[in-house]
Amino acid sequence: MKYKTCVSVFLLLTTLTVFSQEDLYSALTIPKELKENANAVIRLNDVHVSIESQQKMTITLNRIVTVLNEKGNRYLHAAVGYDNYRKVKKIEVVIFNEVGKEIKRVKKKKFIDHSAVEIHLHRFY
Repeated sequence: MKYKTCVSVFLLLTTLTVFSQEDLYSALTIPKELKENANAVIRLNDVHVSIESQQKMTITLNRIVTVLNEKGNRYLHAAVGYDNYRKVKKIEVVIFNEVGKEIKRVKKKKFIDHSAVEIHLHRFY
């Protein structure tokens, strides 16, 4: 009897978690107060650090930004830094429409690699 109750509660909590996660993708669930005079709303900015050994650490970034207009694009921060010691193993951007339906997925091979340090040479006349 207790087992069935525990399973039912677990399934209910799992269902609530799934539905609440999907709500983060829909712009319709953003309260009006947050959208007033806003260009973008950051819905999730989660950083998870897992130290596996003295030589290995994994950082997982999950970010959900709802862009409300063109000015909101600057809040996307769709860039990840790396160097000889930090590697990017997986990067992906998923774009959703207003109701939270996936419309586009951009994988690592489609990203453009830019130098973090730009050198500008000026010619003086």
